[in-house]
Amino acid sequence: MMTARNFSCYAFESFNAILSRMRKSKQKQGAVEDSLMRVAGQRSEVERMLRASSSDFMRIELAKRIKRTEKEIGSISETVMAKTSLEARTKVLLIDMLNGPEKEIQGMYKSSFDQTLGSDDVAVSAAAQHFHSLVKECSPRPIRYSSAKQGGRVNIGNTFVMVSITEGTVAAQIQWLFKKRLRLQTDGGDGEEVYYAHIRKIDTVESAVALGEGHPCLELMDEIGMLFGKPGDDGREMVIRLADIRCQLSVCPFKSIKGTFLGLKTL
Repeated sequence: MMTARNFSCYAFESFNAILSRMRKSKQKQGAVEDSLMRVAGQRSEVERMLRASSSDFMRIELAKRIKRTEKEIGSISETVMAKTSLEARTKVLLIDMLNGPEKEIQGMYKSSFDQTLGSDDVAVSAAAQHFHSLVKECSPRPIRYSSAKQGGRVNIGNTFVMVSITEGTVAAQIQWLFKKRLRLQTDGGDGEEVYYAHIRKIDTVESAVALGEGHPCLELMDEIGMLFGKPGDDGREMVIRLADIRCQLSVCPFKSIKGTFLGLKTL
C-alpha cells in the first residue's frame, strides 16, 4: 500500500534538510530561516511565470539570469561511453522510426547491408556514439537523462520519462542514449547529427486496478496525477528523438494487494 506521505515531488522540500543543519539565532527569532524560505518561494513563483510565458525569447533570457548561467537553454552536455556501435535491435527500431510519417527523403531508410538499396534510399550503418547521460539545459533547472543499459553505476531514476509518440504521451524507460549522423532530407547534403533514445514503453493501469476498488486514496491519486505502471520488460520498444522526451518521471516501486507496481509522477 502506498500513501501520499511516502512520495514527494516538490523541490523546495530539500530546504528542510538545510534548515535542520543551520545554527538557529534566537536573538533574530528565525529571521535567517524566514528569509531563506521567502527567497525560495519568490524563485518558485518566478519559475512558474516563466513556464507559463508564451514568449520563448523572454522565457529563455530570464531563465539565464535567474539561474546565473550563460549556458544556452536547450544546449546538451554529454557524458560519453566507449560504445560506438548500435545493437541489432536498436538499429532495426531506428530504421522503423526513420521510415515513419515524418520521413522527408524520396526513398527509404535501409540497412547498409540491404541488397535492395536504390539511388533514392539512405543506407543506415551501425555506427553511433552512445552516452552514459545527457544533461539538457532547461528552465527552471537542467534535466539529466541516463541510459539504463549502460552497466555499472547508474541513477535509474534518470531513466524514466514521459515521451510523445504517435498514440500520445506515454511513460517509458530509456534503454540507450545515442547520437548518429544521418541524411534526413532529400537535399540534406552530408546529413546532420541527431540525439536519439531507445526506449521501452511502460504499460500503465488505472489506480483502481493497482490499489483495488474502494481504496480510500483513489481520488487523491487521480488529483495529483499519479500513474501506475507494470514492472518488467514486456513493454513495446522503439527509438525516438531525444526532443520527443517531454519530462522526467519520479518512480516509487510498491506492493499492494493487487501485486507489484511502479508509482509514476511527472516532475
